[in-house]
Amino acid sequence: MRAIASLLSLVIFLSLLIAGCSAFTPGPAEVGTSTPSVASPTPTEKLCPQATAEAFSVDPIPAVTDQLSITVHVNLGKMEQITIVTESGTFVSKTGFVEITLLPNTIHHLEVRGEVLQVEGTGGLKGCLYGGYTLVTTFGAAGEPLMIEQRSP
Repeated sequence: MRAIASLLSLVIFLSLLIAGCSAFTPGPAEVGTSTPSVASPTPTEKLCPQATAEAFSVDPIPAVTDQLSITVHVNLGKMEQITIVTESGTFVSKTGFVEITLLPNTIHHLEVRGEVLQVEGTGGLKGCLYGGYTLVTTFGAAGEPLMIEQRSP
């Protein structure tokens, strides 16, 4: 009984498939009688090419330090601002060098946020906006977690 139901389902499926395909095949009277309509942009619409994401990485940091602050180097093209959030606070810089303070005898987990500057295209791309987004990572350039333990001397 199950085999008959499966066979019947297959026959119905194939019948619908064949019927659907023939609906899209032009008959003799339809050949060459119409042109397909293609949507084109209106004169005021600007077609802007998709931009690629900016390169974003964090240089390695020491796993352990006896210092109460470190400088973290962040690489980001078209950088607007870098923000690092960790157990000791939130630290912001307009450059790729962010000095963060460390709490004594604490493991710090760093979340690095890079804000990409929004810019307008030039020449034929005038009117196209690029950037204006934020990249976030908790890993260094080599794939290691961004963690640093402060050990007081």
